[in-house]
Amino acid sequence: ELFGIGLNGADYSYSRLTEELPYVFMARLGQDQPIDAPSEDYSEINYGGIVYKKTAIAFNFLMQYLGEDMMNTCMAAYFDKWKFKHPTPADIEEVFEKTSGQNLDWFFGDMVRTTGAMNMRAICTSSKKEGMRLKVRNTGSIKAPCSIQVFRDGQLIDSKGNSILKDDTNQSSAWIDPIAPGESAEIMLGFVQPGDIIKVNDIDAIPELDRKDN
Repeated sequence: ELFGIGLNGADYSYSRLTEELPYVFMARLGQDQPIDAPSEDYSEINYGGIVYKKTAIAFNFLMQYLGEDMMNTCMAAYFDKWKFKHPTPADIEEVFEKTSGQNLDWFFGDMVRTTGAMNMRAICTSSKKEGMRLKVRNTGSIKAPCSIQVFRDGQLIDSKGNSILKDDTNQSSAWIDPIAPGESAEIMLGFVQPGDIIKVNDIDAIPELDRKDN
């Protein structure tokens, strides 16, 4: 175990060690800095860790949440509106929210502008007639959604029970809408069968602070 990133079994991956670790290392030490800080404000170690790592994994998480097609649509709309101009962080937020039709303040307000950390914890599961009910608590300091991964016979599946390929850009079986810090949310997974394994935020290259309780 190294700063909340497992180093054995399925937790070991190149992207988790090379993309997440630079951010997690500084965040766990309390020396993280916001994504939208002026470049001259970054410490020497954080310049690479924030500009090239934290920013990338944060926007990768946003893409996972919106879906690759919607992310591409938002980026195209942003480029079309602001090409040859000088946009601010508020401008990209406005375009993304208008294009996606979603309130993304949890991302642009918290994840981008603060050093608040995202951390989700799977609290409990209970078997119901209609499926499996999962409860997740936000133990982090910012509001954020969380992804759910269901594995059957070692294979990630979608909400219809179909296999999701490892190189598929969508690596989630389901999503829970943004949860405020200290709050919990539940989701009914009607497609879960006995023997399935359920994980929370089991996506490579995202700003999850501690995966041990996922």
